[in-house]
Order: sequence, then structure tokens, then C-alpha cells
Amino acid sequence: MTQTLEEYAQEIVHIEAFPPRQVSLAQTVKRSIAFSESALMLFGLAAFGASLLEVCVEQKYILGIAGIAAGTLLLLLPLLSSLQVFRALRYGVVAEAEIYELQKVRPGHSRKTFRSYKNGYIEGRWRVREAAIDEPYFVDDAWAQDATLGSRVAVLLHPNGKRIVLPIGLARRP
Repeated sequence: MTQTLEEYAQEIVHIEAFPPRQVSLAQTVKRSIAFSESALMLFGLAAFGASLLEVCVEQKYILGIAGIAAGTLLLLLPLLSSLQVFRALRYGVVAEAEIYELQKVRPGHSRKTFRSYKNGYIEGRWRVREAAIDEPYFVDDAWAQDATLGSRVAVLLHPNGKRIVLPIGLARRP
């Protein structure tokens, strides 16, 4: 079974607590692109290919160029997200976010994401006191159902320290 992005992040942070960490871009991309994002990329590739054919064969340049641009954007969005996670894994700071608002949805009761159907999800607000961050969250990882009000979640902060990039797992429960 392959590691999830969160398991990969836990392993990296456990091995090297302080940045800069040794992180593989290929491994980060592999673990961060979910099934839905893969489908989005395939759709982008199809749009790109169809638009390219339209330009070459039918010479409809405006529609073709718009399709190529849309297809390229759909191809790149998941990769840009992966690069953001890679940068946070490499240079980000590990902190603890305290959950102070919590709504749980059990597995099988949500269709927000593929993982939320399988794992359920939690959402609400959390804060990292040290970085003065207070923001909403949505977590559909398997460990999320164990969270309670007051739980502390290990999170990876953006290198500038102004926002949370990735929840890693429960740090402790009240």
C-alpha cells in the first residue's frame, strides 16, 4: 500500500525536524495528486489535444487557442498545488493548531471528496497561537475522526509562517 501525503509528511518531519529538509519532488507529486486531480489532468490533456487538432485541421484559431489555454491550466493546477506542498515540506515549520470549532461528518455520509466518503471529515476553525494564525479547516484524513474540541493537530506552516499548508496528524487530544 502506498503512503498518503500525510504519512509521507510525518516521516519526513520525523527524520528531519528542522528545515531545510531533504524532500523528493517526484515523491511529493506522486502522493499529493489525488484521483480527482488525475482525472482533471486527463480532462485537461484531452482538451489540449482536441484544441490542437481543431487549430491544425479546421483552422478555428480562437476556439483552439482558448482550448489549449484551458487544457494547459487544467494540467498545471494539480502540479502547482504539489509544488506548494513540496516547498512547505522542505522549508516549512511544524507547529500545533488547536481545534476550537468542530463539526464531524461520519464515513459514508459525505460526498464532498472521495476521501470524505471513505473516512468522513471534520471542519471548523483552528488556531496556531505562536504564529497568530486563525483560519477555517477541512480535513478528510483517516485520523480526523479521532479529533475532539481542544485537540492539537500537527500542521506544516508555509515558509513565511502566515498560513497552514498541510495538516500532518493529531499531536495530542485534551
